[in-house]
Amino acid sequence: MDPHEKIAGRIREFAKVNYRSLDAFAKACGMKAQNLSKYTADGRMPGLEVLQRFQEAGMSLDWLANGAGIMWADNECGRDLYKKIQGAVLPKDKAISYEALSKDEALRQVQKIIQAIE
Repeated sequence: MDPHEKIAGRIREFAKVNYRSLDAFAKACGMKAQNLSKYTADGRMPGLEVLQRFQEAGMSLDWLANGAGIMWADNECGRDLYKKIQGAVLPKDKAISYEALSKDEALRQVQKIIQAIE
């Protein structure tokens, strides 16, 4: 799979898991859904301004670029999204602090969350 397809897939995955749709993610990024589709369907690479919007909407740019770590940015929005998604899937007594996760543990948690949503 070429890098453009991997990045497009990660954008779609992030939008589905955290915003339920590409339209809602586009709105959170302050852009039109048509513009977001350039990166999810047309194979274009996002520029710096768009990447900054993705990060502000809670997406980890390391994860977007190479799939490393967890999908959520280490910023307020990313932490809020993580807590929201985790709370929808795990009982409160099973919730894990975002900061307490190792990379391997975080990846396992992300996989569980995605499986539960699908």
